[in-house]
Amino acid sequence: MLPTLPPLSDFDAPIPARSISDDQIDAHIPAGVAPKDRIVIRKVMAMLQPGERPRIVWFRVQPGRLGYDLLPNHGFVVEYKTGSSIDGNFVLYLDGRVQPDSNMIFSVYLDRYLTPVPHGFRSGCL
Repeated sequence: MLPTLPPLSDFDAPIPARSISDDQIDAHIPAGVAPKDRIVIRKVMAMLQPGERPRIVWFRVQPGRLGYDLLPNHGFVVEYKTGSSIDGNFVLYLDGRVQPDSNMIFSVYLDRYLTPVPHGFRSGCL
């Protein structure tokens, strides 16, 4: 059974900016995002260069698949959007910390949320 995800318009578009400076990170996180989730998004964005920050997307998944326990705040996924869908993008916050060298990608179509790939985020995307 596939998890219920929010409508694509809620998370599947890049943040509408070419670049996000350090002092503008909070302004680019919508007001309705929970405080705990805002902290995670802020930490991930702070790790990235200003031009990379608009490619961050976030959403929540349901429990029941391998990898759920590594996601923060009860299934909160923060990933770097490289393609046109949510599937196959690098997850940048796992196991309680920002993962700049993550080799885990998100997948909703497998029996697990997180799938390791041979190359890491830094070498595969940047």
